[in-house]
Amino acid sequence: MELAISETSPLQQTQGLRCTVGRLITAEEGKRIVAIAATWAGTPYALIGAGSSKGVGGDCSGSSYKIYEEAGFRYTYQTSRTITDYIRATHRFRKISGEAEEPLQPGDLIVWPGGHIAIHADFLPGDRQGVNRHNQRNNMWSAYYPGGPVYGAARAEGFRRNESFEFYRYFLMPGDPGC
Repeated sequence: MELAISETSPLQQTQGLRCTVGRLITAEEGKRIVAIAATWAGTPYALIGAGSSKGVGGDCSGSSYKIYEEAGFRYTYQTSRTITDYIRATHRFRKISGEAEEPLQPGDLIVWPGGHIAIHADFLPGDRQGVNRHNQRNNMWSAYYPGGPVYGAARAEGFRRNESFEFYRYFLMPGDPGC
């Protein structure tokens, strides 16, 4: 398959703006999201949505929202059940296949349409958070469920048994900081 080529317009034709059509966040920007997610480790579960607070309590949608916000990537708070409709309506995130032509990167949002949100992470070999108790590689940071474990590293595959999940990458719109 041949991909289309896109060139940036000359600066004098873009009113001095360098990001006129928006862009996906970079892997480095995604690593910033993951670094902030790691600081939430140990936060107890509390079903409080946008009121989630590091070290105090949070749920999957609220902690993800607050982490993205702290990293400088703002979006309107959504529950785990409304996030896909929000993505379709606003294009704030773009679906990523995870295949070779569109590999996953740290900071991608993982969404279970049945109701869960997490943050994709690449744990380095030797990182104690990178391996779960079954000796499987973890690949996300997540809040869990009422009465469940505290916010921490987990593995997306098998997290919600028999439910598929999708990956989305944050999209900077023209006029956003960094675009």
